[in-house]
Amino acid sequence: MVIGRVAEMERLKHATADRLVDAGLVESKDLLSRDGDVVWNRLAEVVKCVQVHQGDVAGLEREDVAQVIGHAASLWYHKFCPSRSDSRETAKYAIGGMLARIFRCLDRTGGEHPQLQLYSAHDSTLIALKSGLRLRHADGRTLNEWPPYASSLRIDLLEGEGDLMVRCVYNWEDMMMDGEHCRNATRKNALVSQPFEEYKRVYPLQAVLADIQDVLAPETRDVDQINEHFAAGS
Repeated sequence: MVIGRVAEMERLKHATADRLVDAGLVESKDLLSRDGDVVWNRLAEVVKCVQVHQGDVAGLEREDVAQVIGHAASLWYHKFCPSRSDSRETAKYAIGGMLARIFRCLDRTGGEHPQLQLYSAHDSTLIALKSGLRLRHADGRTLNEWPPYASSLRIDLLEGEGDLMVRCVYNWEDMMMDGEHCRNATRKNALVSQPFEEYKRVYPLQAVLADIQDVLAPETRDVDQINEHFAAGS
């Protein structure tokens, strides 16, 4: 079944590439790797751009367009999935440094700190961030779709009575954080304590930090210090 699915997607990949080239929407060299094969993410980028700007994608069926974009997204999520041993190192180098910077900005243990940090990023950056944070939809569905245009990911730090909590909001939807420590915190009813009842999905900062330790870039030297600061402030 898996082999058949792979073969089916390979046929769709090459058929889609041929249709795009024949329609004059892209040159074949822009879709190919050094080995001469069509690269999924390049193909999906072109298909997505044409879909947004023109609607019709070289006469392709909508189902085929959705399959191309969805399959490319799944491959990207797989590549950055920190729970898989074959993807963990890639996740570290792709997004570990950015995650470390983001969580340093959440430090509240002394001195002046910004109330807001803004980052501009690519769709592939969002995919890596969502994978690194182990985000899911609130109903448990995996986030394996390609980010639409103008997507955003907001990471909030909520301060209560001795509690520091984190909330992730992707395109205005509260996300589930599916790391082991966050799941355990949920089971312990840590999410219903004052003053957080109004939020659908909030997680203790320490649980979030514990879940992303294996994603933080190996060159990040101050992770222990960051943890100590968070512990002192919580």
